[in-house]
Amino acid sequence: MIQNERVPEPIEALRGVRAYSVNRHPAPVELDLDANERTVLPDELLGTFRAIEADTVRKYPEIRELESAIAKKFGIATDRVLATAGGDEAIDRICRAYLGPGREIVLAVPTFEMIERYASMVGAGIKAVDWPSGAFPTSEVCAAMTEDTGVVAIVSPNNPTGSVATVEDFLRVAETAASIG
Repeated sequence: MIQNERVPEPIEALRGVRAYSVNRHPAPVELDLDANERTVLPDELLGTFRAIEADTVRKYPEIRELESAIAKKFGIATDRVLATAGGDEAIDRICRAYLGPGREIVLAVPTFEMIERYASMVGAGIKAVDWPSGAFPTSEVCAAMTEDTGVVAIVSPNNPTGSVATVEDFLRVAETAASIG
């Protein structure tokens, strides 16, 4: 870096944001799946990798075929399916599409940290409803929704607690959101 060079400041929404780190649940866990990591690859998998042409792993895959297959399997329109490179990308896209200044997200906390991060980065308000354990706080989430609510995030099983929202919880939240909008 050249001395006296001015380093630009991040955008306002990112000022003061701390670096992401995985929060670990205090319960003992023998199998960590949260980081999508594996330390040792089986030999047969390595052999398969060697047989793949370089362009295949160097380029992003075409996802329209996958999205069409998923839509067909579930009997929905293809434009209702979004295949992403992991959950983080899906959360980011949803927040950028449906949130921003003047909009808010309702989420039960604690939950997956990236949801609040992506919502904050687009300038959305955060309405947190406590869900430390046990049954999903459906009534509280529904009561927190307003005309400014752009997204309601429900993680089930919840990360990091493992608590589960039922199908009935999802349906009641969806019905409430539809009646407000």
